[in-house]
Amino acid sequence: MGSFVSNLHTNLRMINLGMLQIMKNCVGGTDLSASQAMMLVMLLRYGGAVNISQLAEYTHMPKSNVSVIGRRLERAGYVVRQGDAQDMRIVRLVLTQTGKQKAAVLYQKLNLFEEQLEQVATQKEKEMVLQGMTTLNILLKRLEEKECL
Repeated sequence: MGSFVSNLHTNLRMINLGMLQIMKNCVGGTDLSASQAMMLVMLLRYGGAVNISQLAEYTHMPKSNVSVIGRRLERAGYVVRQGDAQDMRIVRLVLTQTGKQKAAVLYQKLNLFEEQLEQVATQKEKEMVLQGMTTLNILLKRLEEKECL
């Protein structure tokens, strides 16, 4: 594997580990996993009631994973599952009052992280990071178009 691809893998792994650590710090001292915390925050951001298909789309996770996380959140009392009145195949996760309170605390912690990241990075660094990510997305699209995968 070339040094470009090797460095890319290394950096993406380090970014992923860093983000996981930040999520762990945000949920530290709670009964939630990072995925469960993310789901609560997503529910709060999207109005407190979202169907499983939409959550899967928002989080880029398979519906089965979202459903499992939803069941765990339901058992913990943070959400209730609600069938659609017209189509019972559609199931929404709805935040309970306890879920809303927990999600609000997590949301505040994540906002604090975002503010700190915004403050620690110079304008030039922000531009470089965004340009690099944009370039990587363009390269991945090119590969996708070539059907080499």
